[in-house]
Amino acid sequence: LELNWHLPVSEEWALNLKTFLVRTLDQFDISTYGLTFGLSEYNREGHYFTSIVVEKNDKKIDFQLGYLQFRLSGNTAVSIASDKNTAQLNTENLAYPLIIRPCKTGDYFYPLGMQKKKKLSKFFIDQKLSKTDKEKVWVIESNKKIVWVIGLRIDDRFKITPTTPQLLS
Repeated sequence: LELNWHLPVSEEWALNLKTFLVRTLDQFDISTYGLTFGLSEYNREGHYFTSIVVEKNDKKIDFQLGYLQFRLSGNTAVSIASDKNTAQLNTENLAYPLIIRPCKTGDYFYPLGMQKKKKLSKFFIDQKLSKTDKEKVWVIESNKKIVWVIGLRIDDRFKITPTTPQLLS
């Protein structure tokens, strides 16, 4: 059984409802794999888009550009991933649920290696992205902070360190 449910992103009750359902179903050992909640919203340009809610126990999420797989692991002998489609994040700084969504006007993050914030629009110019490529960029956010500009760069606040006890790949 697969259920896709679109809820208004601006309503906190929508996130609370999803969290309640996932926890209740998990409590009775009913798998929530395939239970995807989309959050619907219009951006400043008036374009409709859907964001996807990711809970801590989610392993794979399908979205417009493909899919993302999530794996928790300890920080024992971690080798840094060189693949641009792999992000390794410090779980100490993550707050669930995570949100996968297209980038929006005004979005900013702290690119890995920088201590100052940078607007995504400026970051895209630095990366020499075409207009078409910019329109395809999605982000993962945690507690309204961008964690990863998918396929491009993680946020410095979520980088792994030698003392990171657990990481999310």
